[in-house]
Amino acid sequence: MTDQEIYVNSKELYQDILKLEEQGKKNILISSPVETGKTNFLFEYLVKQKPKSKIAIFSNRALLKEQTRDKIYRNQFIKISNIQIPSYCYQIIDKALDDSKSAKEKALIFIEELNTKDKNRMLDEEEEETIIEAFEKTERFIREEIQDLDYLILDEAHYFTTDSTFNNKTAEHFSYIFNKNKVTKLYLTATPETLIEAIREFEVLNDVEENQKIVILKPLPQDITVELEYAGKDESPILNYWQTDILEHTASSYTFEFIHERNKEKRLEQELSKSNPKDKLIYFTNNKMKGFHLFGKAEGRKMIDKSLKGGLFICSRYDSNGFNEFINDRERENIIKNERFNADVLVTTKALDNGVNIKDANVKRIFIEEVSYDEAIQMLGRIRTKDRRTNNPIHVMIAVPDYSSIQNNITSLKRNRSLTDNIFKRAQLTAQIQAYEDLKEFRIGVYKKLTFSYFECLYSYFTQSDEQLEISEVYGIEELYQEFEKDKAEIERIKQKKQKRKIKEEKKLKTRAIERTFSKYGNRELLKNEFDMLAKELNFKSKDSKLLKTATKINEQLIEFGYKITSKRKMIDGERNTIYKLEMR
Repeated sequence: MTDQEIYVNSKELYQDILKLEEQGKKNILISSPVETGKTNFLFEYLVKQKPKSKIAIFSNRALLKEQTRDKIYRNQFIKISNIQIPSYCYQIIDKALDDSKSAKEKALIFIEELNTKDKNRMLDEEEEETIIEAFEKTERFIREEIQDLDYLILDEAHYFTTDSTFNNKTAEHFSYIFNKNKVTKLYLTATPETLIEAIREFEVLNDVEENQKIVILKPLPQDITVELEYAGKDESPILNYWQTDILEHTASSYTFEFIHERNKEKRLEQELSKSNPKDKLIYFTNNKMKGFHLFGKAEGRKMIDKSLKGGLFICSRYDSNGFNEFINDRERENIIKNERFNADVLVTTKALDNGVNIKDANVKRIFIEEVSYDEAIQMLGRIRTKDRRTNNPIHVMIAVPDYSSIQNNITSLKRNRSLTDNIFKRAQLTAQIQAYEDLKEFRIGVYKKLTFSYFECLYSYFTQSDEQLEISEVYGIEELYQEFEKDKAEIERIKQKKQKRKIKEEKKLKTRAIERTFSKYGNRELLKNEFDMLAKELNFKSKDSKLLKTATKINEQLIEFGYKITSKRKMIDGERNTIYKLEMR
């Protein structure tokens, strides 16, 4: 197997796109696993075949947008042919369409924010003019020029669903782009499942015509080849299964390990301690403060050992909590231009989770704190495995929440799903719920080996194949199962403790209530009507929640409180009556 064998066939993909365009199709989703050449198809084939076409690219992260622009700048054919391919972030769409201020006014606000943030580095007049021109150019493109394009490339198109849980504008962005009917839109993604579900619902709700519906292309088929051989006198068939190239490559390029939340901090310390320039770690954190602390520890290590390169911290440049001040701009530029970083440990947030490439054989470990399938796949796919030695797999560690947190997350996600009418957000929340549900599912597989539903689904989505005849080595499943058993035992212990406390509190309240009732009715003879009032105040209920009204049944409840009701027959005014008395035992 060669690296070329796990790339999409650009020529065939191009021909498929042309055929669809001839049929009037303008919305084409290209789905292929990470690192199989979707972006390469754009720069090395589509542009060359149609050099006079007007093309623009949307990306979902500023870092990816900048890396894309760098690729455009470095592409010799594009440079020689003087082809202009503008690149933008999806997030600018609603800002550009905002009519409350002009582009210049928006630019001036942005300039003021920059000058306020760094008073030691005030922008000069020329820089301010450049920013104003950029704002005006962007707004002109979004409002007018976008409709004159031949191709609009929607890179990391899963943005519309993955970001919908914290950005309520993604549905509007999709609708705006989708309705540019004259433009051929190419939606590129390695994690299409949730997006496709949302799009199909969008098409139904908006009565999208058949010719305008999104067509899905999967240019890298994942079929398993079955070869029939015959052996023996009875010519009984023997099935030989041959793994497709992408599955073989994935199996040899990655190993996986699952780590329970309880053991996460200790394991991170261990991974930090063995990090060095020849054995680098990328840590995708979902908690910037904790991630920043690990970055600080990595920086501290190089003060002791001069052979170490320390840490690197990457987050959004627009981070509102001030963490962006610790971004190393030189190393950020290094990632953009050279697809590598000069540090032992890279701590990063979602700023790096989509599309950005890291080509460095010294990156040997990835630690991920995200369990939603699409984001976890995007994170582990950042390290390019082509050209790596087969004996140098990347070890992917995924931190799994404790069982109680999983249950709480499912409850919270279901509640949020019930409150939204955004179809993209609803699809994403449904996918996240399923991922958490899968985390709880273990079963005994072939050879009585414990299997983990979450890993099976993750691997299937990652390779875009349902076949798993040969998979990566995976560790920690037995240990995770045992940790979950501990979690469940602890949940049950806490539940029983709460139940006992509740029963004790209820008994305490009931005792006080009976004492008050006793002060009112105790140690005196009661006629039937007074006894009925006593029974009502005691308020003991049967299993079917009916009020207990007989002395015998009430006594069954009173016994544990130290009281009893006695009864006797007595002549009163010439009539025999039943007399009741509430007494202490």
